[in-house]
Amino acid sequence: MAGLLAWAADVVVGNGSESADRTLHFTPQQRQAVSALDARAAALQHSLQLLRQRMPPSNIAQRLPHLHADSLASHSALALEKHAHSATLNQAENENYAKALAARQQHAREKAQETLQLAATLEEIEATEVKLRADLERLQKAVALRDGLASSAVSTDKKGLQDDSKRSDFSAIQDVSTLEEQELQSIKLELARWEGKVIRLEKEWEALQHNTSRTPSPAQREKELERRLRTLTEQLVTKQAQAESLANERNALELRLVQANEARQNLLSGNGDLDFKRNKIGRSSSGLSSQTATLALEIASQRSAVIRQRGAKVTENVARVARTVDAFSMHAGSQLRRSMLMRTLTVCYVLGLHVVVLLILSSVGLGRLH
Repeated sequence: MAGLLAWAADVVVGNGSESADRTLHFTPQQRQAVSALDARAAALQHSLQLLRQRMPPSNIAQRLPHLHADSLASHSALALEKHAHSATLNQAENENYAKALAARQQHAREKAQETLQLAATLEEIEATEVKLRADLERLQKAVALRDGLASSAVSTDKKGLQDDSKRSDFSAIQDVSTLEEQELQSIKLELARWEGKVIRLEKEWEALQHNTSRTPSPAQREKELERRLRTLTEQLVTKQAQAESLANERNALELRLVQANEARQNLLSGNGDLDFKRNKIGRSSSGLSSQTATLALEIASQRSAVIRQRGAKVTENVARVARTVDAFSMHAGSQLRRSMLMRTLTVCYVLGLHVVVLLILSSVGLGRLH
């Protein structure tokens, strides 16, 4: 396109002496390119117009403040729902952790009881070992003493029999002592193994306590949620009370405004009647005394006072009725918000009224047709 424009400028500048009504001749490809560019420019212009139409005004937030309030309310509702969902998930996880912790505690208590039992058994075995070692030493001393005091006149057979009996007794004692030592070693190994298990369980218990101390318990989370719900409920009640008081004040101010307007109209009408009567009295009876004029003025002022009293009574009655209607509507609205049964009955009542009206209209239409 830039090349075409440059070529056209060169042609115009070069042929300035020729007539101004000379036309430019394009090739078919150039014409197609120009038409495509024109179509694209028209499409872009149309899209710009559509975007300008769809673009909202700059002061939409000032003209529609309730949109901002609704968006804030929706954002707060979404945040509360997300918080409740995360709280439910955390509560379920805490319950699972509590169950696992209780199982671990029970297992640790069982292992501790088994450790105590094994320690008591080990103490009993050690006492038995000490007792057997003392018996062995006593028997060895007795055998040595008996060997030293034996007479030399005893025969070789008798000596052999005695030696055999001593050897058998000593071997039996050694066998018993070796068995007890083996049993003691096995018990010590079992005790060491159980002590290692107890140490490992204590470490796991400390880790679980550390994890549970970082995350609050389900009871604490439930108390926190109840406290937040209570505060939000109290805030809602106070806001409703403030809204009701503001509505009552607004109604009272509107009634006072109506009363002031009526009093002003009555005062203007009374002044007009008074001026009309004064002019009429001046025109018709110019020769009357001042007492008659004063009496007419008093009668007019009494009439205007009676009219104002009636207007005040009417406005007061209207204000009382309006306050009663507002109180009943607010009480009914609060009851409908609290009770599901009342809302259901109200909907059923409205539907019943619609059905009755439809039946009456259909019966009237059928009667007209007949």
